[in-house]
Amino acid sequence: MLTRMQICCLWLLISFGNHALAATDCAMQTDIPQSQCQALVDLYHSTSGANWSIDGGDWNVTNAPCSWTRVTCSGNVVTEINLYSSHLTGTLPNSLVNLTGLTYLGLSGNQLTGTIPTLPTGLTWLDLSFNQLTGTIPTLPIGLIGLNLFFNQLTGTIPTLPTGLTGLGLSHNQLTGTIPTLPTGLTGLYLSYNQLTGTIPTLPTGLTGLYLSHNQLTGTIPTLPTGLIRLDLSYNQLSGIVPDLPLGLTYMNLRGNQQLEKTNCATQTDIPQSQCQALVDLYNSAGGENWFNTIFSTLNFMENSSYSVLYNWNVTNTPCSWTGVTCNGNVVTKIILFYSDLTGMLPNSLVNLTGLTELDLHNNQLTGTIPTLPIEAV
Repeated sequence: MLTRMQICCLWLLISFGNHALAATDCAMQTDIPQSQCQALVDLYHSTSGANWSIDGGDWNVTNAPCSWTRVTCSGNVVTEINLYSSHLTGTLPNSLVNLTGLTYLGLSGNQLTGTIPTLPTGLTWLDLSFNQLTGTIPTLPIGLIGLNLFFNQLTGTIPTLPTGLTGLGLSHNQLTGTIPTLPTGLTGLYLSYNQLTGTIPTLPTGLTGLYLSHNQLTGTIPTLPTGLIRLDLSYNQLSGIVPDLPLGLTYMNLRGNQQLEKTNCATQTDIPQSQCQALVDLYNSAGGENWFNTIFSTLNFMENSSYSVLYNWNVTNTPCSWTGVTCNGNVVTKIILFYSDLTGMLPNSLVNLTGLTELDLHNNQLTGTIPTLPIEAV
């Protein structure tokens, strides 16, 4: 029968023996090059791997790193690491650069700190968004297609962009300097909430989403791509005339650019000048700068389709394209702006909208009296 001392010694031997077996031996495993195995082990240790919230728990336990949770290998090299929202804390190791076959690195939604190390040269997609990374953005791999660094604390300038980049997400950082030359194949550009200066460069023809709000950009708005769907240039220092808007645009926000030229009712050709002025008067007297972003057309509502939100009142010289306005035969026929945070009073010039048949402004905060209305709208 074992004594208490023998039982204690046996337990210690088993515990230390299991601990010794638990650590991966990169020199012994045969899945991938030793340097790549060590890079994975370094990532585990530097980001508190013991506290990760992933299924499996096999990192730094087995000698088969290609079988570790959320690791993908091909041809005896690591090709993908996807550890989004896994409670990674700490810093990224410099040895990540040794993952020469890595094409996808996804570590978004963690609590990573420190700087971004030198990146593997074969990387095509990098997502480090929603972390607490600091410092500058390193040189980007030439084959990078997608870069997502939203919601960090990155500083410095935007580096030269790879020519094949299609998506660039750097919003909500502290980046400075100018916007570099944009790759011709870029489809999405997200740089809002930084401290960028200078002018907006020539935009790629295939761009569908452009978000540059809350920066310090100056100059005029360049020609907009014909396929652009969403545009937000609000709260910059842009000036000049708003260019022609793409027909498929479903969202536009140019607020906070005080030097942009306003609608010129004398030069627009959509509707009579008096009707254009009546719309401008409505915008000015009902707090148009603060109208809410849920205004949508009855047609879109009935068809249950995506509604348009275009902050284009008193900005473009095409009043018939303004959100909530319908024209027919060169006159305004409908104005639908319910639930849109209209405040103030209705202007007397509404009477000049002689073709108006429907005026729907319910559920706003309008005050004052109801002015004389067009006969058709009564």
